[in-house]
Amino acid sequence: MKEKENKKREEKLEALKKVKDSKELEPIKTAIKDMEEVVQQIGAQMYQQQQQTAGAANPQDKKDPVEGDFEEVKEDKKKDK
Repeated sequence: MKEKENKKREEKLEALKKVKDSKELEPIKTAIKDMEEVVQQIGAQMYQQQQQTAGAANPQDKKDPVEGDFEEVKEDKKKDK
C-alpha cells in the first residue's frame, strides 16, 4: 500500500513541477490543491500511527498510583553523614 501512496505523491509532485512556471493560474491552483490533499493524507496517517503507538505504550487498564512514604532530611542529619 505504501508503494501506491508513494506513486500517487510522486505523480502529484511531478504535475506541480510541470505547471509551476506556466502563466496559467488555474492549472497551478489545481496542482497545488491536489498536492495539499496528498500532504493532508500523509499527515493524517502519521497522526494515526502515533496514536496507535501511544495507545500500545500506555494501555488504558493502568493501576492507580500508589503513594509512597518519605522522610524529610533535616540539615543536622546531613552534616552527621
